[in-house]
Amino acid sequence: MISIVGALFQLIFWLLVIAMIWFFFSKVLPKIKEYRQIWFGRFPRFNQALVVLTILIAVMVVAFNVWFWMMTNSFFEAFTGIFKGLLDTLFLFVLSAFFIPLGGGYYLQRKELKTLSQQPVYEEPEPVMERHTGDEDEKEQPQTLKVEPDPQAFEHLIDMEPAINVLKESLEFPIHHPELMEKYRIKPPTGLLLYGPPGTGKTTLARAASKYFGCSFFPVKAGELLSSAVGSSEEKLREVFDQAKSNRPSIIFFDEIDSIATKRDGSNMNRPSDVLLTPLLTELDGFDGREGVFVMAATNRLDVLDEAVLRPGRFDRHIKVDLPGLEGRKKLIRHFLFGRPVKDVDVDHWAQVFERKSPAWMEGIIDQAVIEAAKREGQGFKATGITNEDIRKACPDLVDNFVKKESNPQAFDRLIGMERPIEVLKEALEFPIKHPKLMDKFKIKPPAGLLLYGPPGTGKTALARAAAEYFGCAFFPVKAGELLEKWVGSSQENLRNLFKKARENKPSIIFFDEIDSIAMRREGGIESSNDQLLTPLLTELDGFEGREGVFVIAATNRKDTLDEAVIRPGRFDRHVEVSLPDLEGRKKLIRHFLKGRPVDRVDIDYLAEIFEERSPAWIQGIIDQAVIDVAKEEGRRGIEVKLTNQDIERIVRMQDQTET
Repeated sequence: MISIVGALFQLIFWLLVIAMIWFFFSKVLPKIKEYRQIWFGRFPRFNQALVVLTILIAVMVVAFNVWFWMMTNSFFEAFTGIFKGLLDTLFLFVLSAFFIPLGGGYYLQRKELKTLSQQPVYEEPEPVMERHTGDEDEKEQPQTLKVEPDPQAFEHLIDMEPAINVLKESLEFPIHHPELMEKYRIKPPTGLLLYGPPGTGKTTLARAASKYFGCSFFPVKAGELLSSAVGSSEEKLREVFDQAKSNRPSIIFFDEIDSIATKRDGSNMNRPSDVLLTPLLTELDGFDGREGVFVMAATNRLDVLDEAVLRPGRFDRHIKVDLPGLEGRKKLIRHFLFGRPVKDVDVDHWAQVFERKSPAWMEGIIDQAVIEAAKREGQGFKATGITNEDIRKACPDLVDNFVKKESNPQAFDRLIGMERPIEVLKEALEFPIKHPKLMDKFKIKPPAGLLLYGPPGTGKTALARAAAEYFGCAFFPVKAGELLEKWVGSSQENLRNLFKKARENKPSIIFFDEIDSIAMRREGGIESSNDQLLTPLLTELDGFEGREGVFVIAATNRKDTLDEAVIRPGRFDRHVEVSLPDLEGRKKLIRHFLKGRPVDRVDIDYLAEIFEERSPAWIQGIIDQAVIDVAKEEGRRGIEVKLTNQDIERIVRMQDQTET
């Protein structure tokens, strides 16, 4: 009987061991592989020492229990000890892999509110997200000392494998095997051009290449070479090339090359930038990597570069540094969150939300979310770490695109004096959204597009957003003018992606604000730059209807300037006026804006009279400014001060003087 129990125990024991091994290789090991470049970059010696310690403990556990078995001849107790010891060892390994680095990151996060990484994944921010750390000048100094090649230099660059592979292929032989290049008469590339959207890491890629190949690095902001002093630009350029030749192997990197190398035509001859472009081309002519000096450049706008720059023998090898794909965005988000206290962050969701966004943009959003979490904790709330809501606050307009909400019957209640447009919107959208089957049954055609029109500041955007909330729709707000970009074809691609995302998240509302910026009346058949976006927009609207669960709303302050093709039936054919508030509406607005504020002798009827022909946004701005001035006065005098008619009238007079 004892032997049967022992055999059964051994069977259970080995099944558990197999289960543990399966769990380790299927669940734990993939995570280790995914994060290894981050762990060992952050805690190289600590992690290596902990791994060695774990292995030593495992060996000691097995050895001790084998010795115990030999001494006591107790097979059952020995295997129990081995099982328990290995289980503890596995726990120690998982602890070393996950919790200790995260704990260390949390400690530093509370102290300094910054990531543990001392070397960011991307160093090239978009203009709107640019952060000045105070050491930019130091970073731009050329690395004139010889540097040892760093085989791991590219490992911290995430989702850039295609560009890295082309760079390696272009520079490996000229730098490491110049004798073979000579033997086989292989001509190395004269110039390498990195191109792609802002914030994708072009500068960081070039810098990593210099470290990988052990080259001196000479970064140059092309626009900064232009100097008012005659001849100094050419002199600076020659100095850069002379220094690079004195410290070879070396890489000269021209950032924003388009600032000095845009296309030349009859309308822009004799530009200041031509003074520098000509000597640059002269330096490149007859120059190649056999001298040990390699020239790289970066641009966000490949299509605007002069043909003389791109022809063979100059910047003739082009490397695209594209926006990250879905998996790349997941890795980047994990990287930016690593070492920070995190709770309830859906990485997969945000990777979808951040489509067509650059790494620099994503890093800025995550940094802002960290600040939101830190503020919450600093105000005395319980520490929860970074949440989905923090990220949502960091980019509200974008996130609204993907956040589906329950319908809110009170969504329109906060809109004052807008009863008529609210009624029209409800009538237009109620049946298509809530009863689509009845629409099909009775062959009722829903509106293709709704056009909100009226003076500025009347609440057209707020009305569209409230409609999405009322009907529980995903909301896609778009500034129509912002769709126009400098890269050829990207505007149309953005538009197609917008409609695609709306269909994937239906029911949804696409809202084009300031539609007149891309849909103004065309005179005499003359095409403008806006036509490149207007035509595909009309194509999307043709044959498109709300039965697909996607509804299109647009807003304009200038309905009379819109092209007839936009407002004809089948497109934006239902027009909803959002007018200035009437007398009763102004009274309601004034009461609303004064609610909860210290007031004294405020005549609402009188204010409603002097606010005639004014928008809600204008009225709110006047009252807010008056309240701010009163608060300042109370702080200065040290006694309670209340808002009066005179305070508001004074702000109105000041505003009138400014407008005239």
